Amino acid sequence: MSSRQFEEKLENEQHNKLAEVLGITSDELSQTEYEIDSNESKDGVIYDYFVVFDESSSKEVLNKIKGIDDNRTVSLGANGLE
Repeated sequence: MSSRQFEEKLENEQHNKLAEVLGITSDELSQTEYEIDSNESKDGVIYDYFVVFDESSSKEVLNKIKGIDDNRTVSLGANGLE
């Protein structure tokens, strides 16, 4: 397995895990645009992750996401993507 194939596999696994955590399918997640960021200390300790969805994302899919707020953001907790 090449390093690129390995990276693609990890990205696919993260995509599937994120969809599961959000309570939607992988296909539904693919209908959105999002960024994953973290809230961390100056020392690099991660307190939590959050996902911010772009306003161009499917409204139908966004309405299905557990815990999404009015700013199209979901907090996942520190272990949210593990």
